[in-house]
Order: sequence, then structure tokens, then C-alpha cells
Amino acid sequence: MNSYRSGINGVEAIQNFEIRCPGVKVLIQSKHEDKAYVTYVLKTGVFG
Repeated sequence: MNSYRSGINGVEAIQNFEIRCPGVKVLIQSKHEDKAYVTYVLKTGVFG
């Protein structure tokens, strides 16, 4: 999913997905190199 094109950021997309589909594991792939951002995203409950 390209969240940039949907008008919401990736973290919002993950949070919305978790609300709508509890129990589903989310795997992300990103080009972000900022460790603080990566840590923040991992705290949302994604699995890598």
C-alpha cells in the first residue's frame, strides 16, 4: 500500500488497519533512515 497516495501517513494507516482488522500482523517496508522514526513506527505494533 502506498499511503502517500491515499492522503494519510503510514502510521495513521497502520493504526486504522489495526482498528479495522484486529489480530492481523502488519509488516512494513520503508526507505526511512531516521532511527527515531523507525522506532516510533515499531511502537505502533508492526512486526518489522
